[in-house]
Amino acid sequence: MCRGEALSAACHTACHLQGLRMAHGISEQFTFDHVLHDDESMSFSIPTSSEDWPWLVLDPKNPIVVQALTYYALYETDVARGLFNDGQWTALTGISWRCAGDATGHASHGVARLRGAALGGQIMEFWDENDALVYEMTGEGVVFRDRNFQEWRNSQKQGLGPEVSLKEFSFASHNEVGVGSPIESIVSSLDAADPTCVDALVTAQNGFPPGHPYHDGSGDHVNSSHLADAATQFARLLRRNPGLESLGGEMKFRRYVELGQVFTLQLVSNTAEVSEMRVLQGGQECASINFTWARGSTPA
Repeated sequence: MCRGEALSAACHTACHLQGLRMAHGISEQFTFDHVLHDDESMSFSIPTSSEDWPWLVLDPKNPIVVQALTYYALYETDVARGLFNDGQWTALTGISWRCAGDATGHASHGVARLRGAALGGQIMEFWDENDALVYEMTGEGVVFRDRNFQEWRNSQKQGLGPEVSLKEFSFASHNEVGVGSPIESIVSSLDAADPTCVDALVTAQNGFPPGHPYHDGSGDHVNSSHLADAATQFARLLRRNPGLESLGGEMKFRRYVELGQVFTLQLVSNTAEVSEMRVLQGGQECASINFTWARGSTPA
């Protein structure tokens, strides 16, 4: 049994989400040149230089790139539409994406169309500099309109056990999980007795700058890019393919996954083209993840 299935009190029962952010003027905005059109769609531009956004050195299909782009585009287009009041906290509850096959580089511009409520009630398309489609994405989320979010989160974290340090956790080889350095490996090795799950650990030291070269976030919890990265690393171990990349997927968030506490990725089903997993912490299901792989990918 992986540890996250049995650890107590690390995952809470309140409405849980990912990609936390507070609405305010953004000094380091990712998307820019927002234009609201007559049909309510919004076009925008995206930087392609890794000088300010280090994760842009990664392949466009890399889960860190996909999740970062999804979150920034969803959040910032909603801000540009004036859908948030100053000081409101927002969070994602679900995202889905498909990577197109014709693109030759990172997305340079996109369009977002409202699908429903604020934050992520959108369908988005992204193109590269040659106008080749890179991604199709959708997102959903909520706005905390009447809650002292920081006070609520602080009360939730009370009673957690001591944080697990990086030295206490045995990480898989970074070569086996297809990342560039040891600090980027966030999952354990497969257990020969039960290869259907792995443990994972994200802390302030290995999940954010300056420790991790690409991951970023609010620092409040394990975010969607961490979870997608961990799921990809798990799949690479299962399929013995360090270069495996997802062609698309879907993630649903039910509970926060807490930093400094072990969580588990558990395989639900696995075929050549689709892997379904769930994320557990403290015996609670915190998220579900479905990834689609290229045809011919070998299942475990």
